[in-house]
Amino acid sequence: MLRGFLLLLVFLAGCATPAYKMQESDLVWEEKVIQAPYQVVYNRILSSFRGDEYARAEGFMYSDNKEAIIDIYLRNDGPFNLSPWTIGIIKLTAISDIETNVRAGVNEGNLYFSGKGHLRQEWLKAAGE
Repeated sequence: MLRGFLLLLVFLAGCATPAYKMQESDLVWEEKVIQAPYQVVYNRILSSFRGDEYARAEGFMYSDNKEAIIDIYLRNDGPFNLSPWTIGIIKLTAISDIETNVRAGVNEGNLYFSGKGHLRQEWLKAAGE
């Protein structure tokens, strides 16, 4: 019983790191170049999370260097609908006016999220649609 509780605690601790404290090495990354301006890709990704019952995306665009960061959190039913449980981070960088590099990183500390890469692939697919 105690062993099961400790395993559950380790499982939960792996995804409880807030996005702003995560390092590059904390995530399993996958990237893709999308044929669209970074503002369009940013909007596509945020739109793909609307109505998602498990995850919520919060992003910020840096217009001066044409980059954006989108933090993906586990959805919370609390008053702010945001939890400190980070699933992953998506980074966008404009290559040109019509191309964007999309890097999707999923929390490596939690095997449920990093698993077989299906979340990263879904996020990259959403960026290109």
